[in-house]
Amino acid sequence: MKNHVLDPVHKTRTELKHDQKFKEMKDGLKKSDKKVKEAKSEEEKKQAADDRKRKLEEVPQYAKSRYQQVLTSTIEQVRSEHPELFDEKGKFTGRAITSNGAEGGNWRMKNAVRVPYARSDSAAGKSILATIRDSISTIRGAAESIANMVGGFTFGSVMIA
Repeated sequence: MKNHVLDPVHKTRTELKHDQKFKEMKDGLKKSDKKVKEAKSEEEKKQAADDRKRKLEEVPQYAKSRYQQVLTSTIEQVRSEHPELFDEKGKFTGRAITSNGAEGGNWRMKNAVRVPYARSDSAAGKSILATIRDSISTIRGAAESIANMVGGFTFGSVMIA
């Protein structure tokens, strides 16, 4: 596909699958889990739990750092290939760099509806109800996504895209 830009979320996931350091960090986390379960004394258990907690903080921090690098390179790629999507101050004016938010919403709708329907009016009604319920839950108190924390993503930008 001409001028195709890879989605930064999916590109990061692919890179992390092949990242040796990330694999080692995840393996270390699994070993920490095992040590916590196998600890015999309370002191051993506390040390193992502290080690696991530290590693549990390092793994997502590393993934977040990698995502930020990929996002930066993706934005630079878009800037060089499609300068018309940036204003004179260099701010992105396009609709979205990633489709991950829409894909997540799509997955949540499929999961909420769950049942294939023979009649389209039944499927439509349940789909609309699931969408409304999901929208209210999202507004009510959803945790901020990593895409929003790092890249300024908003659900509204996906909905208008």
